[in-house]
Amino acid sequence: MKVPALFIDRDGTIIKQIDGEYISSINQIELIETIFPAILMLQNEGYLIIMVTNQAGINKGILSKEQVDEINQHIIQSLKRQGIEVSAVYVCPHRTDEKCKCRKPEPGLLLKAAEEHNIDLGNSVIIGDSDKDTEAGLKAGLKKVIKI
Repeated sequence: MKVPALFIDRDGTIIKQIDGEYISSINQIELIETIFPAILMLQNEGYLIIMVTNQAGINKGILSKEQVDEINQHIIQSLKRQGIEVSAVYVCPHRTDEKCKCRKPEPGLLLKAAEEHNIDLGNSVIIGDSDKDTEAGLKAGLKKVIKI
């Protein structure tokens, strides 16, 4: 049976964005706790929690994949302490000029997650802080797209 998911953007939604910079260390992470009640509500309604994030800094040579993975794992552990279980994280490492299918606003990350986790896209939700997030959700056929 297919399950609904909450796709949630990372930078600017779960953690504070640093203007003009890439977050390269766990010391730079500042959680946005006001989003936690919404995540918990959907989790309690049976939604899988899937974090989706564009991280072009990888292919720009600014960040390593390992740095991004360490930051993501730190975020997952921080959320776990709040009772939030992140089922998976999907990262697009591509620059805009690479024209990939996974960089939001393209829906590739959401479609891959749906395939790998048996997700019902038509009953799923995306929450993000940019039009790229909501556009990816619309292209994937999600039930609701929320820009905060």
